[in-house]
Amino acid sequence: MKNRQHNFLFLNRDSFLLRVLFMSVGVMLLIAGLNKLYFYVDLRFVGTETEGIIEHPVTRTVLVGRPLIRYEDATGKTLEFRSKAKTHWFSKPQKGETLSIIYESQGKQREIVNNFLYYVFLPIGFIVVGGYFLLNALQITVIPRKSPKITR
Repeated sequence: MKNRQHNFLFLNRDSFLLRVLFMSVGVMLLIAGLNKLYFYVDLRFVGTETEGIIEHPVTRTVLVGRPLIRYEDATGKTLEFRSKAKTHWFSKPQKGETLSIIYESQGKQREIVNNFLYYVFLPIGFIVVGGYFLLNALQITVIPRKSPKITR
């Protein structure tokens, strides 16, 4: 029996299972990013922008600490919702602080905090990473690969 040195050449990037894994991860990331970006752009076009007030700041009992926000729609009705996006990244929200809100009153009631980082920047990151995985799965070269040198 020959004494072989083990290296990572057995992780062949051209293997079928690895390509299927890359394709599935790429498609999932692309769908998630495109869905969030479409939701935001759709609400930007059909929604109304107004100011909302933080009614109840973040508590530890609430899942992931999303503040309760109160706003008035165009008819003068006062509405409340719990933000799905993290509104403050490096500081705790204060009661009475105003935020930009986008809401849609026609059809189903949808409202979001106008947050560029959460609704535009992160989805574009997901789309870029998902596209990279998908292109690698389809073996379209994005970054040229160097073939490993085998010494005997």
